[in-house]
Amino acid sequence: MTNINPVPVSKPEPAIVRRNTRRYALYGALFGLAFPVLAIAVSLAYGRLPWSLSNIAALHAQQPMMWIIDTAPIFLGAFAALAGLRQDEVVAERSEVAQRAQELGEIRHTLEQRVDERTQELEERDRQMRSAVQATRQMSQIRDTTELAATAVQLMAQSLKDFSVDLYLLDERRSEAILVASSQTEPPPDASAGGAVKVGDPGIVGQVAASGESGRVSTSATGPELALPLLARGRPLGVLHFRALHSTARLPADTELLQLIADQLASAFETARLFDESSHALQQLEAVSAQTTQSAWQDQAAHPRLAFEYSRSGIRPARPASATVDPGSLRIPVELRGQKIGTIALTRRGAEGWTDADRDLAQKTADQVALALENVRLLEETRERALQEQMLSEFSARLGKAVDLDSLLQTAVRELATLPEVADASIYLNPSAPADEKGPS
Repeated sequence: MTNINPVPVSKPEPAIVRRNTRRYALYGALFGLAFPVLAIAVSLAYGRLPWSLSNIAALHAQQPMMWIIDTAPIFLGAFAALAGLRQDEVVAERSEVAQRAQELGEIRHTLEQRVDERTQELEERDRQMRSAVQATRQMSQIRDTTELAATAVQLMAQSLKDFSVDLYLLDERRSEAILVASSQTEPPPDASAGGAVKVGDPGIVGQVAASGESGRVSTSATGPELALPLLARGRPLGVLHFRALHSTARLPADTELLQLIADQLASAFETARLFDESSHALQQLEAVSAQTTQSAWQDQAAHPRLAFEYSRSGIRPARPASATVDPGSLRIPVELRGQKIGTIALTRRGAEGWTDADRDLAQKTADQVALALENVRLLEETRERALQEQMLSEFSARLGKAVDLDSLLQTAVRELATLPEVADASIYLNPSAPADEKGPS
């Protein structure tokens, strides 16, 4: 913006104004004096009279008009004085206008300075808002707590170059605030050798960690300090500490923006913690599922025939252990939840090789086969459980029809003998019999 500064004009003093009026009056009187002098000279010359007071007096006595001519200096001086007074008024008005213009120029200059300052403040706030949005966007995309802490401290240190940034997180017992990231290599003065501050400590970090009070400011030997709480669901999760690097450093006028970043950082930490818990639970679930799948298919593999092959003659059972491996064949593992449950072997009729499209189609087919096999296994397992529950229900119903002990035992041993793969069944009611006593089984 261009500053227009008018040339200063000093206001005329009263003596200068009177001088202009007197000067004009003097000039008018001198000019008016020329009329009576000229008239007397002409009259004396016309009458051929010498210059003397008596002749001049006689001339005035003979010609009364001379008295009127003698008043010319008075009237011309008065008229000239009026003109000089008007001129002085014009000069005064011009001086006043110039003074007003100077004042307006100063006011305009002051307004321009204020506009420039306000513009700089708005630009600085806009820069801070952009930095805050960028910082929160980057922090929201990080799921690792260590990387999140280091990134947050680095971004804030870049925004506030006159301050060091320290990030503390509370331990599980919420008794200490542990320093997890700092923009300076030297530890903070409030922290111990291990980088910990006790919750409730007289320092600004300990007090904010205990109370969760927002925007607490203090002054140390190096300059101002600011501590902001990281609040998660209303409870302090940690503390964001700003320390001045030199005594001339000044905190931002608006600390609400820093508190907003601290709230977003706390939300990011809480999201990262929940993400870690979910990932850990998912890993455990996948491990249990993989173990269950492996155990179930190991039991299925105990069956004598779980391999088939197709040729021009049709489909026939195969023996996997004795199957020969053709070097030109394509072997695709059948995997389910990370566990290999089988293999698909493909052999071409011609001598052409296998393309990437063939391999991709075979892999997708193997994935579908794995899902179908698992569905069939689960269906068979469900049928077996339903059959067992039905047999147990019928067994309980038959036992309920017995009216005495002998018939109950006979019914029980008869039903036990009907179970699959049971040759003999026996029931003993002798508590004193040894546990390893031989008997029918």
